[in-house]
Amino acid sequence: MRRSIIALATAAALLPAFRAQDDDLKKELEKAKQQVSELQKENDRLQRAIEESALEVVRLRAALKEVKANPPTTQPTPTTTDPKTPTPTTDVGPDKVLRGKVYAVDPKFQFVVVNLGELDGVKPGYRFEIVRYDEKNQMKRIAVAEFDKFIGDSKAQSKLKVVEGNAGDVKFEDEAIAFRRTEVKKTDLPPTKAPDPTDKKKFVIKGTDGDTLWLNYGSAAGAKQTDVVYVYRDGKLRAKLRIDQLDKDWSAAKIIDGSKIGDLSIGDEISLKEQKTAAIGTVKFNDERRGMIIDVGSQTHNVKAGQKFEVRRNGRKVGDIILKTVEKMWSFADPAGDTKREDVQVGDIVESID
Repeated sequence: MRRSIIALATAAALLPAFRAQDDDLKKELEKAKQQVSELQKENDRLQRAIEESALEVVRLRAALKEVKANPPTTQPTPTTTDPKTPTPTTDVGPDKVLRGKVYAVDPKFQFVVVNLGELDGVKPGYRFEIVRYDEKNQMKRIAVAEFDKFIGDSKAQSKLKVVEGNAGDVKFEDEAIAFRRTEVKKTDLPPTKAPDPTDKKKFVIKGTDGDTLWLNYGSAAGAKQTDVVYVYRDGKLRAKLRIDQLDKDWSAAKIIDGSKIGDLSIGDEISLKEQKTAAIGTVKFNDERRGMIIDVGSQTHNVKAGQKFEVRRNGRKVGDIILKTVEKMWSFADPAGDTKREDVQVGDIVESID
């Protein structure tokens, strides 16, 4: 009897401990259930993402198949037009930059499919530049393509017909950039007179407005949006500009980052090609302590170490020098050939000969 009483007393004493353990187990169980629920939700989310990706692939394949199943009535002859050839301007285009990627290419029928559609703002008449960046991050135009039609029920992609360049040169994920609206409101033109008929072939800066430069170079002269032009003064490059907007007789351009060498002014000459002219400068120093220094550099004249220069004084040659070290605005030089250091004087004219 005594033992039974002791056993009951012991069980009663241990009961709270068992209940506490049971509560802990229940909490652990609830925590585990919550974790399982969260993992299940994450798994469901990942599964949906996989399914959506698979559907996108199926849609793109179907879009390509649809386009191939409805080719033009006559197969176009691949054009060999140089992509740099000026593109006719148009007043149809987005007001802001519209960028996308090439998802499919058909060289046979000269078209590409891009991941831009109706909801992205694409409209009939839009034109796109197909571009690619090289290892130096320089943009290269591959082709120009024109909107043909939307693809699929959702109209999420667009078929573009290549009108300049060759579709065979376009690659998957090349960038497609829509030509922005090229019309320029007359009220936005700089407050200057119309270009003088006598300087139709001479393009210059006609006005400035903040970081915008107005040029008398328009679509009638062959200008097109995104063209790069070069500003020269006294035969020296001052900056490179990229055309942002244009109309028949005018264009608005902005300075390309990192290309500005000096201040720009109204009347500075605009060249459509970078001029490959001789680098001309003067001798600024020539002594034992500082060495021979000329005011010709990599940024001002695009010169390189090892380049040879002729030294002239009063129009007559007095010797030759060779560039030893080239900086942005000036260079160190040494005498070359039979020329001695004392043959060269400060103020002598130097001109590149190779």
